[in-house]
Amino acid sequence: MARPCPKAIVLCSVAWLAACNRAGRWEKASQSSLDLFEKGRFAQALAPGEEALTMADDWFKPADLLKEVVVLVQQAHGAISGPAADGFARLGTLYVEWGLYEQAEPLLNRAGAILSRIGEPSPAVRASLDEGLCVIAVDTGRLEAARQACPAALGARQGLVPPDHPDMARALTAMGLYHLRSGRPDKAEAHLEAALKVYEDTPGADVQGLASALMASAEVKASRGDLAGAEEAFGRAKARSESPYATVKALIREAGFELRGGQARKAAGALNEALALHAELPLADGFDREIILLGLGESNAAQGRLDDAEHFLARAVEAAENRHGVGTQEVTGALRALGKAQVSAKRYGKAAGTARRLREIGDSYGPRNPLGRRAYESAAGLYRSMGSRAAAERLERAKGL
Repeated sequence: MARPCPKAIVLCSVAWLAACNRAGRWEKASQSSLDLFEKGRFAQALAPGEEALTMADDWFKPADLLKEVVVLVQQAHGAISGPAADGFARLGTLYVEWGLYEQAEPLLNRAGAILSRIGEPSPAVRASLDEGLCVIAVDTGRLEAARQACPAALGARQGLVPPDHPDMARALTAMGLYHLRSGRPDKAEAHLEAALKVYEDTPGADVQGLASALMASAEVKASRGDLAGAEEAFGRAKARSESPYATVKALIREAGFELRGGQARKAAGALNEALALHAELPLADGFDREIILLGLGESNAAQGRLDDAEHFLARAVEAAENRHGVGTQEVTGALRALGKAQVSAKRYGKAAGTARRLREIGDSYGPRNPLGRRAYESAAGLYRSMGSRAAAERLERAKGL
């Protein structure tokens, strides 16, 4: 039998209370204190619990405490145990909430691997980690991964909490955003309306969750052409965003619906703000910088500022190569955007060089590989845009496109 670990219980309570208080999740904070404190230790933890209230201006103190909790729990229960999985899932969930996906995903995957290894269902832990993985996958465009995580998270929550619980609202929000990014705005709207109703009925229960639901609702409105409604919902969401890392992601999403609505100048303004904030944040996700640079390229091109567009897109290619390596899906997409900007600026020599790089990526994979085929098709598209129809057709014939 694992020996008791009172210090871990106390620290975990402090960390969870601090994080919940910061996010405005008073119900979660009070319930967590009851769950985590054993009856005979409640008085022992009152002082640390009061200390948690003073942490509201520092998001990283709860994370530091939870890291210590994970170490203590592993010492008491073993590295491969249910409590260890719970610790990793909690820490990963906090990072997701703050907008630190690259910190969160390995922790959530580790929690899932532990649960699979020990064969322990742990529905609450599984729901938490699936929800986090769903949010990350959707926000980073990995819809295949989201297809599994998002329904799993919602199904797990339905078996754990009533329909009007804030945790259910979070799962509904994640599922709604998944439907939206998958091209199903009607389903997205239904899930998000249900989530927002929960938050309206329980004001103050989950401030950060409400911000996420409002953000997703703004995207739905934008997809229907209601830019005024989208901007209003986004403004409400941004006012509730308390983590600068999450604010970067919010600005990226705002820029996305502004750009889709033909508001390139507003989109560029949001992205410039996001880029400046990203540069100040030591742990900001590298993926965010790639998206910002691509968006700045597109928004400047839409305004006819082709020199600036090419500058940002060249930086986006470099950022993608540094993070993912040469010849990856991310690099291919950035090169395609760069080539289009070069053609628009009538810099055909540069565009031909970009097309050559795309062909080289295609050659490294071959036309039967989806990435190789897309690279060839992108190169052929650039040739056509430059007026080199014969070159495009030769490439297509040679590669069997």
